[in-house]
Amino acid sequence: MNIKQSKELLESNGYYVGNLWSVDDVHSRYECTNEVAQEILNKALTNEATMEQVWLLIDIYAKQILTNKMEENKLIAEFMGMEKQRHSDGRYLFTTDIDEIKGVDTRFWEQLYFHVSWDWLMPVVEKIEFEHDCLVIINSPLQVIITNKDIGQRETPLLDEVFEIEVSDRGTKRDCLYKAIVEFIKQYNRTDDER
Repeated sequence: MNIKQSKELLESNGYYVGNLWSVDDVHSRYECTNEVAQEILNKALTNEATMEQVWLLIDIYAKQILTNKMEENKLIAEFMGMEKQRHSDGRYLFTTDIDEIKGVDTRFWEQLYFHVSWDWLMPVVEKIEFEHDCLVIINSPLQVIITNKDIGQRETPLLDEVFEIEVSDRGTKRDCLYKAIVEFIKQYNRTDDER
């Protein structure tokens, strides 16, 4: 197994492999044996200050990213026509029938799963394609295009532009589709506001 395959194996088992340190990093600054370089890395990466800083940043970025996802999910829910109502604690509730097997249920906006579930995303794709006469194309795991069908044959196209969304190599098809949908809805809302 080579290094690339080893990283893929670790990543598929939940490990983050985008920032792995090696003895070469130490050797680039200091002359020492591999054993000493390993000891330096161990002390630098497992000390209490490093660990506290990593956990602090995990908390900061998790809150930031999850808050953004919740706002984007709320945008999608509104686009899908989910009924929005206020709960007594001030949070929004959405009535949804996305999961047709379970029927209609009510969820707080932080319990919307468009960003993590194909089952939640595909009805959005269907609405974009069938109700808004657009085409959603997944070209690769890293590229999704949403465009007007028959773009040249319409006097007033729904979209001002073709959406081509590419994500980094850490993304998945679902991540890319989710981002493309969010961008589509933002453009749709701007176009709708201008009408």
